[in-house]
Amino acid sequence: MKRPSLVAGLPDMGNVAGIGLSHLASKTNASLLAEVYSYWPPYVEHKKNVIQYNQYTYKFNCDDKRNLILFSGEFQPQDPRRLYEVCRDVVDLAQKFGVTRIFTIGAAYFAAVVTEPRVFYGVTKAELAPFLEAAGAQPLPSDGYITGFNGLLLGLAMESGIEGVCLLGEIDNPEIRQPRTAGRIVKMLANLLQLGEIDTMDLEEEAKKIQAYSAAQEEYDRVLGTEKYKHPPGVM
Repeated sequence: MKRPSLVAGLPDMGNVAGIGLSHLASKTNASLLAEVYSYWPPYVEHKKNVIQYNQYTYKFNCDDKRNLILFSGEFQPQDPRRLYEVCRDVVDLAQKFGVTRIFTIGAAYFAAVVTEPRVFYGVTKAELAPFLEAAGAQPLPSDGYITGFNGLLLGLAMESGIEGVCLLGEIDNPEIRQPRTAGRIVKMLANLLQLGEIDTMDLEEEAKKIQAYSAAQEEYDRVLGTEKYKHPPGVM
């Protein structure tokens, strides 16, 4: 029996991972496999004096037909200890179900305007490079770091004998949703994992609406003489 692949991601720049995982879950037959509670949020809401509490969770969804496990959540821990805990939970479940390769997805920020997002890759074994490049992924352009969940999960997976691939879609603004980039990654995953045709037209339509709104806002700012910088300082 073919062993399952695991695709994992948590909210990141442009929410590329969140959009991509949500789209995969909705377009496949993935059903809830397991749920892990997170340490968030550290507050409760009150509406008309009534307290409401909703603790976030991380979800594992499984599509048995496609031998696919998806891991996603509403929150990426900033505390390194909590991040390690989440990543170890993912690796433990991957080992339990015989996963031999984990894919993480996310965003790669470049200042240049992006019209056709590229997808870059990082791998835990150099031998995986031809497999990724045949699907259209490009090597990361320079040495550096893959921070947060996307990188740490693959480091811990590698130590446990599980192969790892990181797919990073190109974005030019980390502060707005990036459905087009998420769609590019979803298409590439469908090819790499032989998932069959996965429609991403709704992501493309959303991207066009966001692009039109951004263009209108820039014109509005220009006319008023209050054009703002496109990229907040300190965001990488």
